[in-house]
Parts: sequence; C-alpha cells; structure tokens
Amino acid sequence: MKSFRFGVGAAALATIAACATSDDRRSGAEPDVDRADGGGASLPDSPKDGGDAVDPIEPKELERCSSDGWCVTKLPDVDLDLRDIHPFEARAFAVAESITLGIQFLEWEKATDAWRYIGEGGQNQFDRGKYAGDMWAASENEVYFTLAPAFVYHGIRPDPSSPFTWRVARLDAPEAGDAGAPAHDPGRVWAANVAAKRYDPTKPPYDYFAPSLGVDGVPWGEVYAWYGPTLFRHTVAQNGDDQWVVEHTLTDAEHPDDEFHIQSIAGGAADDFWIGGVRSRVTDDGVRERACPLAVQRRADGYHHFLDHVVNPTGDPTNLLSNLCDARPGAMRLLARLEVPGYDFVLEYEYGDAGWMRSLRHIAPNTVVALNGANNLVYLQWDEEMPLARVNGIEHAPSPIEDLSLRYNALWTGEDGAWVAGNGLMLSFDYAPTNWSRGVGILNSGTAGANVMQATTFTLSSIARNGVPLGAPLHQVRGTSNSNLWAIGYRHAFHRTKP
Repeated sequence: MKSFRFGVGAAALATIAACATSDDRRSGAEPDVDRADGGGASLPDSPKDGGDAVDPIEPKELERCSSDGWCVTKLPDVDLDLRDIHPFEARAFAVAESITLGIQFLEWEKATDAWRYIGEGGQNQFDRGKYAGDMWAASENEVYFTLAPAFVYHGIRPDPSSPFTWRVARLDAPEAGDAGAPAHDPGRVWAANVAAKRYDPTKPPYDYFAPSLGVDGVPWGEVYAWYGPTLFRHTVAQNGDDQWVVEHTLTDAEHPDDEFHIQSIAGGAADDFWIGGVRSRVTDDGVRERACPLAVQRRADGYHHFLDHVVNPTGDPTNLLSNLCDARPGAMRLLARLEVPGYDFVLEYEYGDAGWMRSLRHIAPNTVVALNGANNLVYLQWDEEMPLARVNGIEHAPSPIEDLSLRYNALWTGEDGAWVAGNGLMLSFDYAPTNWSRGVGILNSGTAGANVMQATTFTLSSIARNGVPLGAPLHQVRGTSNSNLWAIGYRHAFHRTKP
C-alpha cells in the first residue's frame, strides 16, 4: 500500500475509480438532485418585445410540508435563529438567538404543534446573552442551557404543566476572563469563509464562528459542560445549588501558544468518553484562528490525545485551510483512501486540512464519528492493535447559498440512518459504519464511480416547499429516530415524522 499526502476530492477519486475499471460503465445520468433545493426557484421567461405581457404572479402561501415530509412548526416570533435542540417523542426544547429578542429558551408540544418561551428572562440581563451555546435536556422536566459568557441555566419542574424553576451558575474559568471583553473569546471558534471572497471581495474573510460552550449528558448519568479548553462536571453543593467542577483542561506544554476549544462530547461508558474540538493558533489580530482537528478519549488510565493535528510551522501562514495541520507525535493522523474492490487497487493519503470537530456521535465501543471541517465525516476507533482515523469527504451538494465554504453544519446518526444539515440543504444516507471506516468518501448517489468504490451514497432530502428553496442555514439536526427528526436554523424549525 502506498501513502501520499495530497488533497483530492471524493468525487474526483470516484471518477478515477470509474476509469480504473476494465469496462467503462458510467451511465452518464445526471445526479438525482432536487432542483428546488439545489438551484433556486426558476423564474418565468420574460415577454419578448412587442409580445403579450406576463400576468403578475400573486404571492402564494407556502405549503406546510416539503415533499420529503419536513414540516414547519409555529414559532412565537419570526425573528428567531434557532441554534440547538433536544427532542423527545411528544416534546422538544431549543435555544434561539435574536437581534431584537436576545437569547430565548423554547419548548414545543405535540398537542399544540407550536413553540412557546420558557425562560425566566434573566438570560438577557446586561452581563450575559451575547450568544447561545449548546443545550441538553435530561427529561421532559429537566433542561440545561448555556449562554455567554460561560453561564449554565438549569431548569427543573415537577411536571409539564408547571413552570420551570431555574438555577444559574457560571462556569469557573477565571483564567479566561469575561467572554464579552477580550478580542479572542474562548467560547467561540473562528474560521475563514474562503468562498465569500470569490463571490464578493468586499466581505470580511473571517465571518464563521461556532460555540465552544455547551452542555451534554452521557449514558452513565453524568452531565458535563464546557467552555473553551475546559470540561466541567455537574455536582450539587450542600445548599442545593448547582456546582460545576473542573474535570479536564486541554493543554500542551510543548506548544504553549496553542489554543484549545471543546466543541462536543460523546461516550458509551466512563472509560470510553470522547471530547471533540480543535487545537489552533490565533493570528496576529488576536481573533482569527488556524484550527486543526482534535479528538481526546478518556480510558481507564486517563485522557489520551487520540487524534491531534498541530499547526504546520512550515506551512503558508496566509493559507488557513489546505495542508495546514500535521499529526502530533504519538497521535493518529486522518487518512483517506481510494479503493476499488475486486481490482487490487488501494491508494491511501494523509489529510492535513484545517477543520473543526463537531457533532461527535458514539456508535460502538471505543468508536465515534463526527463532522469535521467544511465537508467531512470522520470515523475514529481506538484499538490497541489497529486504531483507525479515517476521513470521508462528503461530496459537494448544490445549495441555494453558494457563497459559503462551510457547507455542512451538523451530523446526526441513528441505527436507521444518518443525516447532515447544511446551509439551505439536508442530506440523507444509510447508517454504514463499516463503509465509513474505509475512508472512501460519502458521494452523491448519481456520481459516476460511487458503485465501483462501494462508497456510501447520499440523497438530498427536500426541504423546499412549493418548489421554493430554503435560502437560510440549518444549524442543527437531531432526532430520536428517522420518524422523529428535527432540523432547525434561521427562522425555521422543521419536524419530520415521515417513516
């Protein structure tokens, strides 16, 4: 087997695979793409000079549901940008940001099919509420929300008909200072929007950020919160107040200038617990970052940096994406491969691009998947004999928002499928861990060579209503099954119950 380091897209590799077979069986068919989602709504032809005028098109109210079963739910106000959600079968909780309304906590009930506010209002007082972090719900009567700078709101009620009682605590990270004051906020990770400069050179190049602030529960009953590089564990003080104690802080004495940001956690047991995030270098302006993927696993003997890419000191400092990251000695490097089953052809190459590590999902003992960078699903498996760190490039899918290089925002997996939410689009594909462990990519179902490589293929799950595309980002997708899925984003909360 050969090992190289270069950047070849998944679709390009699939084309190579198609050409590598002895019989060229490319169908030539166009990918099966929902044009309403991918290409924008078509416009009627203009009348020719001297011809009859075209009757004006009356505004038409959009249907509630798309053809693939994504149905809008009623929000209490229009000006809400929903950032995270935790669903149950007949209820869901979400957190939203708003320029006019501030941070809002929301609850949806199946009985009314509508959202309502549940916050007590203090989340928007002068010293907090700059942005929302990730949230989590332990049950229909216990919820956790995070918001800047480093606050955790813990709501408890005796039953769904009663109001929540709120406990408020600030994560103890004195070395970070006030998240609203320094130029470089530990609770946010910044990245470059390279594509925006191609479409509009006047746009600022650094207009992406994601929270490094959140809270989540794990199967063995513990609740963790994170802010910047620090992980906290929930306890209760003698007086009944919430207390968050430091569990672990990401540091590296060999690279004292590096910044660390936790972005998600997942685990199957106390000795199989994972942290996903980034190691980065802050640029001269004190805000922008060159970020490399990081995954840390806690085992019986402590925390181990399983996947750890460091900023390449010899790389081009003006290039914040390609070939930026090198594997730290003793840690795994992300690898991708071109494999043509049945033809004894394998080409393996190293992946060194920058990227966050979000949407961590524990899928088997010592095994997680996550969304990495702009368009990758990574498969990480710890095994003493044969550990794996594979990157699967998710092929470019057409979007109504074309000036964004960060196309995909969230990943959710269940035993009956996997979903990726992006900017104006939603992808659906089979739950296929064996294929993900190969690192051959996740390709459009119409891509030539996808069948030859035996790669996982996705389809576009239409969120367009009346043929009108969603020209807004979807920030999160979560569910309890394929028949109870939520996709949320700017001014929208879509619910899918279609089997």
